[in-house]
Amino acid sequence: MTGTANRAAAAVGTVRTSLIVLGPNNSGSTLLRKSIAASSGCWHLEREAQHIPGFPGPSTRSTGTRLIWAASADRLARVADPALHDWPRSWATWMSSAEADDVGSPVIVLSSPPFLFLAQELGRALPDPRFVFLVRDPLAIAGGILRRGAQQVLSPGEKLVEVVARHIIACFERQRANLGCADAEGALLRYEDMCADPASASRRILRLVPELGRIDLAHRVAVKGLYDEPLRNMNAESIGALTADELSVLSAAFVRHGELFDFFGYRVAQ
Repeated sequence: MTGTANRAAAAVGTVRTSLIVLGPNNSGSTLLRKSIAASSGCWHLEREAQHIPGFPGPSTRSTGTRLIWAASADRLARVADPALHDWPRSWATWMSSAEADDVGSPVIVLSSPPFLFLAQELGRALPDPRFVFLVRDPLAIAGGILRRGAQQVLSPGEKLVEVVARHIIACFERQRANLGCADAEGALLRYEDMCADPASASRRILRLVPELGRIDLAHRVAVKGLYDEPLRNMNAESIGALTADELSVLSAAFVRHGELFDFFGYRVAQ
């Protein structure tokens, strides 16, 4: 057996529970996935599930939707149409790529932002699914996306900051719907709370997935090759990078959906 085949056989033989981190891009899902994997030793993927080589479904890179994939119906259809996904083949691909410090762990942790819109399909396709529903201050999410604005593909006449606002609103609307799904076993976690009290956030995840055995979200992890440091709240830097015009457009858009953001504990102001 090759090393890949050995890993796949070991993972298939032990994985009984799927922990899926669902959150908008730039909300901390990669950080959370890596922290859970590093501290618990569970099975994990080095990249987002949509970017694993051989993944048979669409990705935000291959479809050109990048970080604004929920901003319009046509963009969202390119990455989150259930008909475009082959979950048995995806599962086989993930198993062949999964790694674990503890090969006896019964848990695999996955994340991929567009899966935010595929929670029900994942719930039916993956073994014993549990969800962490992750959110972050919408202005901080916007700051992270706009910082990489040159990578985003716009249609004629579109303004990036307006597209980003629509994307974030759509993600929060779907996250609220996910929380209301009776079949989804999960826990809501805010990025800010995770940073302020990682021990409490760890306990919440362990109550959801006691099979992990242990989690320490406070240790240093490398994320996307951009930083490698202990967990800390980076909202101030992200929001502080917004221009006055960007802040004005975003705030105006978010205020129109104030009840939605209030639901998650975020107060937006004009």
